[in-house]
Amino acid sequence: MSIVEFFSQPVWHRLSLTLVHFLWQGVAVAVVACAAVRLLRLKRGNPRYGAYLLAFAVMAVCPPVTFIILATRAAPAVIAPGPMPEIESSGPVPRSVAYEPRRQPSEDTLPIGLMRRASLQERLDAALQTSLPWMLVCWMGGVLVLSVRLLLGFIGVRRWRRNLEPLAEGLQARVALLIERLGMPGFSRVFTSRRAQEAVALGYLRPMILLPTALLTQMSPEMLEAIIAHELAHIRRLDLWVNLAQRVVETLLFYHPAVWWLS
Repeated sequence: MSIVEFFSQPVWHRLSLTLVHFLWQGVAVAVVACAAVRLLRLKRGNPRYGAYLLAFAVMAVCPPVTFIILATRAAPAVIAPGPMPEIESSGPVPRSVAYEPRRQPSEDTLPIGLMRRASLQERLDAALQTSLPWMLVCWMGGVLVLSVRLLLGFIGVRRWRRNLEPLAEGLQARVALLIERLGMPGFSRVFTSRRAQEAVALGYLRPMILLPTALLTQMSPEMLEAIIAHELAHIRRLDLWVNLAQRVVETLLFYHPAVWWLS
């Protein structure tokens, strides 16, 4: 079985059509999001972030919903066969009610403009059906490449977790008070790292904050406390999970410029 034949099967065909439909869906969502931000004057802060986050979630939902709708339309209606009713013939069928096959319009009776339009549509449909399997192959290749990038990011994060050092006692006490004020009881995973180039929050099930070792000597305790508070806010707002979902959507819908613009 060739590649074209394999990816022409119903499931892969619906997936290809789903990716094609997302071309106009992504543009529509991006235009609506941009118009909403301008009309509502959401210039900065949480409202603007929430508007774009909602639009990004809508983009992520469009492909699975489209795939389900296409599957529903493709499913044929099954009608249970039943016995045919017997019709008793009481005489010859009148000529007025006899069945006459409907004549199909010939090419001679169709207008020239309608013939050209039908011919162009048929050629476009044929070209689309022929290119869909190859489009799906290219999409899978792009997803594979970006998945490797995502995997390398996870490996890099795991390397950052090595050789961690605890904070100084004075700074630990300030961080404990800060965590209590922010309403995050039980969180105490703040460390220094020689690998980290900047302050960063990482991890999903057990998040932590890493501070570059150089910051401890270059900044005052008040500045360090402000930096740690900023990273704690990311963890409390679940921005790490949002970032993961963002990377997954970018990987699957990489071919659409609106996804990268909104991201």
